[in-house]
Amino acid sequence: AQAEARILMLSSNNILKPADGRPVTMPTQDMVLGLFFLTTDGELRDTKGEGRSFGSTAEAIMAFDAGELALQSAIDIRFPVGTIPPRGWTPPAREEGEPEWQQGDSFRLKTTLGRALFNELLPEDYPFVDYSVGKKQLSEIVNDLAERYPKVIVAATLDNLKASGFFWATRSGVTVAISDVVVPEAKKEIVRGYEAQDEKVQKQYERGLITKEERTQELIAIWTKATNEVAEAM
Repeated sequence: AQAEARILMLSSNNILKPADGRPVTMPTQDMVLGLFFLTTDGELRDTKGEGRSFGSTAEAIMAFDAGELALQSAIDIRFPVGTIPPRGWTPPAREEGEPEWQQGDSFRLKTTLGRALFNELLPEDYPFVDYSVGKKQLSEIVNDLAERYPKVIVAATLDNLKASGFFWATRSGVTVAISDVVVPEAKKEIVRGYEAQDEKVQKQYERGLITKEERTQELIAIWTKATNEVAEAM
C-alpha cells in the first residue's frame, strides 16, 4: 500500500488526464499574468538599454540588476552551445572564412531578457520561445511538453513556471481596478429571476412542504446556476 501511494498516487506521476492525455494542471491567473509580463514586448514596455548586445544571459542579468536594462528591451544575446534556436529561425549570412552554422552551435538572437529568463524554465533541449506567452500560448507549450518529455521533467517544468509566474506577477506591480470588472447587462435580470425561485423555495419551507436540508440543497442549486449564468454572460 505504501509503495502504491508513493509511486502510483504521487501527484508528479498523475499530471495527465486519462481521458485525453492532456495535463491536469495548467498555470492560471496570476501565474499567467507574471509570465506574460516576463515575455511581452508591447508598445508600453520599458525600453531602457534597448539595442545593446550581451555575450550571455548572465551578462544581461547583471545589467538588469544594475538598473541599466529593462526586461522587455530588445537586445542581442549570444546563447551557448547546445541551445535550440526558435522554430523557423534561420542563421544569419556568414562572412567569408566563417564556418557554416551547425545545429548545436552557439548563436546570437535579437530578443528580450525576459524571454531569455522564461526559456531557462523550460527543458534545455526545448526550442527557444521567442514570442509573448499568454494563456493560449502557455497552454500550447505545456501540452507540447506533456507529449514530448517524461512526467518527471514535465512536473518540474510546471513547478518552475508556477514559481516564476508568481514572482514576476509581484514584480510587475500590476493590479486590478474597479474599471476592469465588467458587469454584464443581463445580470440584474438573471438575478431577479433566481431571486423569485429563492423566494418560492423559502415559502415552501415556511409552509412545511420541505425540510431544512432540502431547502438548503435547493438554494445552493439555484444560486450555483445563477452564478454560472452570469459568468457565461460576461
